[in-house]
Amino acid sequence: MLPSILPAISPSAGQRFCGPAYAFVGRWTATRSWLPPELEAFSRVELTADTEQSAPDLWLPQARQALLGDTRHWPHPRETPAELTSFVRAFGRLRTRIGRQVGGHAVPVQGPVEYDIANAALGGGHEWGEQPLDQEAERWGVLAQFDSDCDAKMAWGDEGTLYWLIRPEGLADQRFDQARLTVQG
Repeated sequence: MLPSILPAISPSAGQRFCGPAYAFVGRWTATRSWLPPELEAFSRVELTADTEQSAPDLWLPQARQALLGDTRHWPHPRETPAELTSFVRAFGRLRTRIGRQVGGHAVPVQGPVEYDIANAALGGGHEWGEQPLDQEAERWGVLAQFDSDCDAKMAWGDEGTLYWLIRPEGLADQRFDQARLTVQG
């Protein structure tokens, strides 16, 4: 069951989406009534929340700009500027738990999820470091992320994570139909 903050996407004929859409299940909706017979609903699992820090992935353009002074790729670890080495090591140890979260910065499994969504939004085919891809990636933020959950018997890909991203203006206008989903695992 997805939290009620994530409404359904109902694409109209001819409407183009980048990335997969998702289904919303309301708090009191009997899921078995609308599921196709070949699918089985996940068990309900109560979620809890804690307040935690988050920080952008170091590969994102805004992090590279802040730490390197420009948006070039991160140097090879042996070529990392001496003044950043301790920071990069500490940062890597800090962001190890994926879990579930609403808002904040993604904890990616396979690189910044903002690039997954940005590449789809631009029609695909862009390489990391290309200015249009960097600019589009900066426009997306995490709405929610959900790690695979053994208690609920939910696994995304190979024990991966679901990430819903949205642009700040979409969030401000409560246009959750503009959220996009990517999966890493």
